[in-house]
Amino acid sequence: MAEMITEECNPDYVADPRLVIREMEKRGCLDKFILFVWDKDIPPEYDGGLMHIDICLEIVKLIAIDTTGKLAQLALDWMEEKSNGQML
Repeated sequence: MAEMITEECNPDYVADPRLVIREMEKRGCLDKFILFVWDKDIPPEYDGGLMHIDICLEIVKLIAIDTTGKLAQLALDWMEEKSNGQML
């Protein structure tokens, strides 16, 4: 029981990157966060005008299977950049 409460209060965003997406959705800023990830994580050789399948796959991998903490760190970076000391 105590383990379940701890997981709810302190989720592991690195082990389960879907939690990052859920948190951004709860905050009402998922679309802006995805655009931030797109801008920060997509190689510069893509112009951003076209949705290439390999770009989509990279984003899906970040959301679904990344356990390195990259998506969680991008979320922290985005929240810090956008908050300017205010809660999002």
